[in-house]
Amino acid sequence: MATAPARFEFYCNRGATQLDYTHDVPQELISRATLAGKDGAYDDLFTKVVWSVVKEREQACRIASNTRCDNCGQPTARVLQSTVSWLHKPNDPSIGTWILGLCDKGECEIQLRQRMGSTLLQIGADLNRGTAQSCTELLMCNVCGETAGSKRCARCRAVAYCGKEHQRSDWRRHKESCKCPESQTD
Repeated sequence: MATAPARFEFYCNRGATQLDYTHDVPQELISRATLAGKDGAYDDLFTKVVWSVVKEREQACRIASNTRCDNCGQPTARVLQSTVSWLHKPNDPSIGTWILGLCDKGECEIQLRQRMGSTLLQIGADLNRGTAQSCTELLMCNVCGETAGSKRCARCRAVAYCGKEHQRSDWRRHKESCKCPESQTD
């Protein structure tokens, strides 16, 4: 399989720290990037390749990230990663991943994911004005981490599930923090 280099940028500490890496990715991820979100086979390959790089760099991102939750200031228990793609840019194919410190509180996860969703909406608005290129977001199941076929919770739009079975199994935990974005207070 032919490969080509792509930049991977990780934005930690609310963007104050940026980690840059170059990884070889299958050439078809770059040459067929306009199919992102439209072709299941492309999306599956994208997810497999990008997720492996994100996992490989997770420890470096944890070290470079805030030790406090980016929402409430409590100690960080894990990181929230939101990944978007600009692989379709022929002269500079890249992947951007925003890293946010996250405590164990479900409401913090929901609020941070909704803020990240707002950021991605802004990127989309920039697209419509012609000031940015299209992007693809990587969604992971809140239960198993699976990315293929994962869809957002229809209510909060902050977490994703690979299917109804995992959505149902996680409901007892998730319902405490599942709120529509409009009902959040800042």
